Amino acid sequence: MTGSTVIPGLTTTVGDRERVLEQLKTEFRQLELDIASKMQHQDNRDPVWQWWQIAGKPTVDEWLAFYADQVDSWWAKFSTDWDVYTDWQKRMIRLREAAAAKLKELGRHRLDTPDPVNLPGIPWEGLGEGAQHAADEAAKMLKVAGYTAIGIAGAFAIAAIASSAIRSRR
Repeated sequence: MTGSTVIPGLTTTVGDRERVLEQLKTEFRQLELDIASKMQHQDNRDPVWQWWQIAGKPTVDEWLAFYADQVDSWWAKFSTDWDVYTDWQKRMIRLREAAAAKLKELGRHRLDTPDPVNLPGIPWEGLGEGAQHAADEAAKMLKVAGYTAIGIAGAFAIAAIASSAIRSRR
């Protein structure tokens, strides 16, 4: 994945999305284990545990629900915009930063897990906001056009099958 360039919904494959899901799953799990190793008690006596229950666990639980939905459905992976995956990585990075700040505040050891690996980017990253928005909209329009073409082809196929069935009954 490192160094590859993708265009959301146009050149990403379900395989690309599966690799990103596994990368994020690994990074979330490593962070969770790293934070757990910094707890002195797994209950209300430990301020790291308290922070985790309020700030960390809900995010991880939400991630796990999203992950399960994605893994259960080829269509869910295909139809999810690439930005959703990059947003999950941003959330994980913010959670890491908050955990590191909490550990520092409490005088605990810093996080031992490596920084997350950046997800592949899109060609128009770094363009001006207007150009990036235009490129995003164009990609969405092409995606919708592709879905429309598939729908029309499916409708013609159904009509042809129905017509053939009616002719064969005569």
